[in-house]
Amino acid sequence: MTTFDGANVGPLQVLVDHQLCAAPAWQPDGQALAYLAPAGASGRFQLWRLTLDPVARLGAPQPRQLTSSLDFDATSRIAWFQG
Repeated sequence: MTTFDGANVGPLQVLVDHQLCAAPAWQPDGQALAYLAPAGASGRFQLWRLTLDPVARLGAPQPRQLTSSLDFDATSRIAWFQG
Protein backbone atom coordinates (compact mmCIF):
# COMPACT_ATOMS: atom_id res chain seq x y z
CA MET A 1 0.00 0.00 0.00
CA THR A 2 1.30 3.45 -0.93
CA THR A 3 1.08 6.23 1.63
CA PHE A 4 -0.06 9.71 0.67
CA ASP A 5 2.55 12.41 1.23
CA GLY A 6 0.92 15.25 -0.74
CA ALA A 7 4.04 15.81 -2.87
CA ASN A 8 2.59 14.73 -6.22
CA VAL A 9 -0.89 16.20 -6.23
CA GLY A 10 -2.05 17.27 -9.68
CA PRO A 11 -4.27 20.20 -10.60
CA LEU A 12 -7.87 20.40 -9.43
CA GLN A 13 -10.21 18.60 -11.85
CA VAL A 14 -14.02 18.56 -12.00
CA LEU A 15 -15.26 14.97 -12.39
CA VAL A 16 -19.02 15.52 -12.10
CA ASP A 17 -20.63 18.83 -13.03
CA HIS A 18 -24.18 20.14 -12.49
CA GLN A 19 -25.08 17.47 -9.96
CA LEU A 20 -25.34 17.55 -6.16
CA CYS A 21 -22.97 14.80 -5.03
CA ALA A 22 -22.51 13.28 -1.57
CA ALA A 23 -20.42 10.60 0.17
CA PRO A 24 -17.82 10.00 -2.59
CA ALA A 25 -15.77 6.81 -2.26
CA TRP A 26 -12.89 5.79 -4.53
CA GLN A 27 -12.67 2.22 -5.78
CA PRO A 28 -9.60 0.62 -4.10
CA ASP A 29 -7.64 0.57 -7.39
CA GLY A 30 -8.55 4.21 -8.16
CA GLN A 31 -10.35 3.40 -11.43
CA ALA A 32 -13.84 4.49 -10.36
CA LEU A 33 -15.66 6.81 -8.00
CA ALA A 34 -19.01 5.95 -6.39
CA TYR A 35 -21.21 8.65 -4.92
CA LEU A 36 -24.78 9.49 -3.97
CA ALA A 37 -26.78 12.06 -5.95
CA PRO A 38 -30.42 12.90 -6.66
CA ALA A 39 -32.06 11.25 -9.65
CA GLY A 40 -35.04 12.80 -11.36
CA ALA A 41 -37.57 15.25 -10.02
CA SER A 42 -38.13 13.29 -6.79
CA GLY A 43 -34.77 14.41 -5.45
CA ARG A 44 -34.17 11.02 -3.83
CA PHE A 45 -30.51 10.14 -3.58
CA GLN A 46 -29.38 7.13 -5.62
CA LEU A 47 -26.04 5.39 -6.10
CA TRP A 48 -23.92 6.54 -9.08
CA ARG A 49 -20.58 5.35 -10.47
CA LEU A 50 -18.05 7.25 -12.53
CA THR A 51 -15.43 5.10 -14.27
CA LEU A 52 -12.13 6.83 -14.95
CA ASP A 53 -10.11 5.56 -17.91
CA PRO A 54 -7.01 7.71 -18.39
CA VAL A 55 -5.95 5.83 -21.55
CA ALA A 56 -9.19 6.03 -23.59
CA ARG A 57 -10.06 9.61 -22.66
CA LEU A 58 -12.33 10.51 -25.59
CA GLY A 59 -14.16 13.11 -23.55
CA ALA A 60 -15.39 13.60 -20.04
CA PRO A 61 -16.34 10.38 -18.23
CA GLN A 62 -20.09 9.90 -17.95
CA PRO A 63 -21.66 9.00 -14.59
CA ARG A 64 -23.88 5.91 -14.55
CA GLN A 65 -26.85 5.59 -12.21
CA LEU A 66 -26.71 2.20 -10.44
CA THR A 67 -29.93 2.32 -8.37
CA SER A 68 -33.34 3.75 -9.18
CA SER A 69 -35.82 3.15 -6.36
CA LEU A 70 -33.77 3.57 -3.21
CA ASP A 71 -33.74 6.64 -1.00
CA PHE A 72 -30.30 7.20 0.52
CA ASP A 73 -29.88 10.01 3.06
CA ALA A 74 -27.16 11.98 4.81
CA THR A 75 -26.23 9.01 7.01
CA SER A 76 -25.75 6.62 4.06
CA ARG A 77 -22.19 5.41 3.45
CA ILE A 78 -20.59 3.70 0.47
CA ALA A 79 -18.26 0.70 0.79
CA TRP A 80 -16.51 -1.21 -2.00
CA PHE A 81 -16.62 -5.02 -1.97
CA GLN A 82 -14.11 -7.11 -3.88
CA GLY A 83 -15.40 -10.63 -4.16
